[in-house]
Amino acid sequence: MRVLAQHRDQLDTPGMRELHERCLDNFRKLQREQALNSATLAEKRSRDRAQGKLYKRAKAQSAKDKPR
Repeated sequence: MRVLAQHRDQLDTPGMRELHERCLDNFRKLQREQALNSATLAEKRSRDRAQGKLYKRAKAQSAKDKPR
């Protein structure tokens, strides 16, 4: 238990906090990547189609808003 208390004190330093945040960000990035890699082909196609529709709507709206 003493070892845990010592490490807890070290985690309270600003440098260790930044390191911990970086590790957490890396972990979340790996989780997102794993979710993308494990998606089925149908899920990937659905996501890609939705993104394509979003781009198409944004492009149409941009052209509509342009002054002539």
